[in-house]
Amino acid sequence: MKTFDDVLSAELKELFSAQRQWLLALPGVIRSSSYSKLSEHFRREARETKRHLERTEEIAGILGGSLRGRVHTPMRELVQMCQDVPVAEPDGVIADARLIIIAQRVAHLLICGYGTARTLARILGHGAVEALLPTSLAEKEADDRVLTSLAIEIYTVSGPAEPAAPIIDESFRP
Repeated sequence: MKTFDDVLSAELKELFSAQRQWLLALPGVIRSSSYSKLSEHFRREARETKRHLERTEEIAGILGGSLRGRVHTPMRELVQMCQDVPVAEPDGVIADARLIIIAQRVAHLLICGYGTARTLARILGHGAVEALLPTSLAEKEADDRVLTSLAIEIYTVSGPAEPAAPIIDESFRP
C-alpha cells in the first residue's frame, strides 16, 4: 500500500469480507440460540448485514474498485467460535451468553472498520463515500447496545441464585 486511497480500499475489502462471513454464519447462530429475543435479534441483524453489504458495494462502485481478494481472518476466527458454541456449551443459557459475547466482538470489529473507513473517506475528500458509512456505523453501535441489553436479561433471569463469592478475599490488603 502506497497511498491512503490504498488503505481505504483495503479497509473496504476487509469490511466486505467480514460482513459476508458474518452473514453466512448467522443462520447457524440463530439455530444455536435458545432465547427467542436473541434469535429475533440475529434475524434482524442478518437483514441489516445484507444492507451493509449493499452499501459497501455501492461505495466500491463510487471508488471504482473491487471488493474481492481479501479474507478477514479475525472474522473467520469469530465465525469458528460461533460454530463451536453448541458443541462446547450444551446448556442453552450458557450458549446464548457465549453467542452474545462473540456477536459483540463482531460488532466492535465492524464499528472499528466503519469508523476508520469514514475517517479516511473524509480525509481523502470522498464525500459520497463518507455519507454512506455513518448509517452502517450507527446500526452496529445500536446492535452492540441491544446485545448488552439482551445479555443483562439473560444473566439476570438465568444467573446464579446467590451472588458469586468474590474472586479476591475482601480482607486481602497488599
